[in-house]
Amino acid sequence: PDVYLKRQDGEVLGDLLDSQAPTPRSIYVFLLDGLHHTELEDRLEADPDTLPNLRALRETAAVLASGSIVNFPSITWPSHTTIGTGTWCGHHDVVNPSYYLRDERKMISPQGQQVETEGFANPEVESLYEAFARVRGEASLTAAIHAPFGRGAKHAVLERRNLCNRDVLHGLNDELSRDEDPRWREDKNEDAVRESTLDTRGVAQVFDLFRRDDLPSPDFVFHELILTDGVGHDYGPHSEGMRSALEESDRRIGRILDLLEEQGQRQETLFVVTADHGMAPQDVSLAANPGRHVKTVGLSAQVADSMVWLLDCHLEIERAADGRTARIIVRHGDALTSGERPVLANARISVHRLEVDVPGEELAEGTTDNQGLFAFSTPAEIPSSEILVRVEAPGCSPRNLTLDGMSRRKDLRGALYPDSEQLHEHA
Repeated sequence: PDVYLKRQDGEVLGDLLDSQAPTPRSIYVFLLDGLHHTELEDRLEADPDTLPNLRALRETAAVLASGSIVNFPSITWPSHTTIGTGTWCGHHDVVNPSYYLRDERKMISPQGQQVETEGFANPEVESLYEAFARVRGEASLTAAIHAPFGRGAKHAVLERRNLCNRDVLHGLNDELSRDEDPRWREDKNEDAVRESTLDTRGVAQVFDLFRRDDLPSPDFVFHELILTDGVGHDYGPHSEGMRSALEESDRRIGRILDLLEEQGQRQETLFVVTADHGMAPQDVSLAANPGRHVKTVGLSAQVADSMVWLLDCHLEIERAADGRTARIIVRHGDALTSGERPVLANARISVHRLEVDVPGEELAEGTTDNQGLFAFSTPAEIPSSEILVRVEAPGCSPRNLTLDGMSRRKDLRGALYPDSEQLHEHA
């Protein structure tokens, strides 16, 4: 059967699989959110008995010794979608937890929305859930356990598709909550308590799905374990808090392994242990967002943490053949979905003679009309390369260019680091 996704980036690493081993019937992905691979490797080497279930999986695993970069940017929503589709974010379209759609003039936030976010992914890429349905038929059961990307999964609570019995879940939650570390409540860390509880509920969903008599056992499970991410942010990625979070997550993985053993499916299952991104030590109290600095230096932009969309205007400049007049039409730099660039009225235009890279004599000043047009006279003896036009359009970064169309942009390096030159000429 066709076991490849309809579209995928990179190459299949067939060498990771043991060609002599039986073909697994199902796949179970454990994703330890935000866990840096060096933290896990260090714990397994220095103190393996504290993580018995992860240790058991690693002993028979193919391991990427230096880890891997899931996606760029390596961050939750884009990375989960990459794992779930086998494509980079430039192809699956979820490029950041929040991102700006230029043609629609709006910022959207899958991570902020949390639920019903599968529609943000490009429909032209195939999800792993959809691939199972294509190859094994619509009867194939797949599950996204709190995974941010669940398009095509029959069970995906974040997409409001819940196959579980709520009464059964309540009973299981009481039993499985014994795996929760009491330190989160002792530390009065409400976020960690909530994430620990969420992970408990995820395991309860798995128990119900695999024990149901009225459903087939899942062929594919993508199981998000969130606790390691929140604890990494709050306590640090290599902290005692992370040690506790890893041990708690290992207990949950052990629950799943025992469940599959009970169901006679452990030996028929291919397990994958991965993360969506790593984490560096940080001082979260700084609340740093360097991307927003572009606004403080006078540029118009849409900013979502780690990404910047500069907002520019599109200029059409024409000078009469006799050199005595010129006209400029100002449009928005981003085309609409129709392909049209709307004109910008009330854009302020100033025209100067350029003298040794600085504005000199003022030649004209005004604003564009409702058609985005500004017309002005020009001294015929001054060449276009020596007439500087500055455009300040509403909602766009200022533009500086000579009348021959050569851009004289503000030097970002100079703006961000004032010791640099402020103007830089570009062809």
